[in-house]
Amino acid sequence: MNKVVIGVVIDDQLTLSGEELCGRSHLTAEDLGALVDMGVITPLARNLYPENALHRARRARRLKQGLDLEWETVAVLVDLLQEIDTLKRRLGTLEALTRR
Repeated sequence: MNKVVIGVVIDDQLTLSGEELCGRSHLTAEDLGALVDMGVITPLARNLYPENALHRARRARRLKQGLDLEWETVAVLVDLLQEIDTLKRRLGTLEALTRR
């Protein structure tokens, strides 16, 4: 099944409204506000979010629901998991360069 993303392109970057982000991540507006307040998700402008916020929002929701955690704990875990993902990508790049 194909999913349609409706958004606005700003400087070649796909964006989502707060309503779209909540709908696609299954978060309430209050939960999204909490994630913004804790810095887990950073809006580009009022009620406008980068496309990559969707991944962070979904990850946060899964951690909150799956492990029954408070949002503060979720915020720390999302940041740590993002750092792990970044380090894995960097390691993959270094490994690819050393194989040449």
